[in-house]
Amino acid sequence: IALTAPSAGAEEPYAQRGPWTISWFPETKGCRAVRDYGTTRFSIGFDGTQGEPLLKVNLSDPAWEALPEGERKDIAAQFGVREPWELSMTGGAGLTLTAPARAQLAGVFIDEFKAEMVMVWTEGETELGRFTLDGSRVAFHTMSACPQVRR
Repeated sequence: IALTAPSAGAEEPYAQRGPWTISWFPETKGCRAVRDYGTTRFSIGFDGTQGEPLLKVNLSDPAWEALPEGERKDIAAQFGVREPWELSMTGGAGLTLTAPARAQLAGVFIDEFKAEMVMVWTEGETELGRFTLDGSRVAFHTMSACPQVRR
């Protein structure tokens, strides 16, 4: 597998909700809910740099081999026992999924993230990680309020 660790950004802490840290990221003009699982970091949030808000999901681990910036990788994400999502994620600072935040599929992805207790990420037959989602609903709701407060 080929990936990279996230680049250090000037994040500004906003709130802590259980194991989730909600921060404002000035470079993307948006907030993200971030959780570390050992060396693997997962984040979900919004990017406000394009006018229309974008949903951004990132999965990274410094132990993964670097994937060149902009190169695409097919990754599956499964929430609970629901049908897996087949995602085309972009390399750079880990693996990143970017989608219009107001799109119906983005809403379904978010709903599954908030409703389930576990998520599993795979590349082909290789499991990238199995992660608990305790507190994800509260963290996402807190993160959703953050941009209005930060403006």
